[in-house]
Amino acid sequence: MRNYRFSAHYTPALEVGGDFYDFIHLDKHRTGIVIGDVSGKGVPAALYMAKLGSDMRTLAFTESSPSAALMKLNDLLAERSRRGMFATLLYIELDASTGILTMSNAGHLPPIVKRTDGSLVRLGAAGGAPLGMMPHMQYGQETAKLERGDTVILYTDGIIEAMNAKEELYGYDRFEVVLRQSAAHPESLKDAIIGDVNRYTGLSPQHDDMTLVCFGAVR
Repeated sequence: MRNYRFSAHYTPALEVGGDFYDFIHLDKHRTGIVIGDVSGKGVPAALYMAKLGSDMRTLAFTESSPSAALMKLNDLLAERSRRGMFATLLYIELDASTGILTMSNAGHLPPIVKRTDGSLVRLGAAGGAPLGMMPHMQYGQETAKLERGDTVILYTDGIIEAMNAKEELYGYDRFEVVLRQSAAHPESLKDAIIGDVNRYTGLSPQHDDMTLVCFGAVR
């Protein structure tokens, strides 16, 4: 997509995991961006994630809006739910011709926008319940506008809840310090965040999948 850059990182806690992200080319101007986190780890979570990701990609094309896509996806997952599994998911449609983000959130961590002036804006007032827990859930949506130089950060709780040798959480405070101090470019920001998390955890075992997606309208 012209004038936009996308960068992503994924590290599973085990050989396979339940975190996922996707970029969906919808048309000449619109791209769908997905990030999600399936409950549990390992093969069951990975299998659940694979089917969910396939359904999400289909619904991105067939449904009229992000909120409609999540409502349909939730009903599909609730109908075939097994062993109480569920997923959080954030779905964003980016219109590159206007810089408008249209997003719907099913229980996922809120996206953060780093503005050109260095300020951080947390989005997500229209959040809803995780997918697959109950049928017929309603999901709202909201819009935001990206200016040239802004970067959007999407992440899973494996980032925030990474632990050091003393089992202390990395936490939001450290996360936001890195966001404020790093260059507002998707690739640079991604590298700075992952580098800081890895320095904090050191040789401690990874307890959860870690996924990070950064994108923005570059100058």
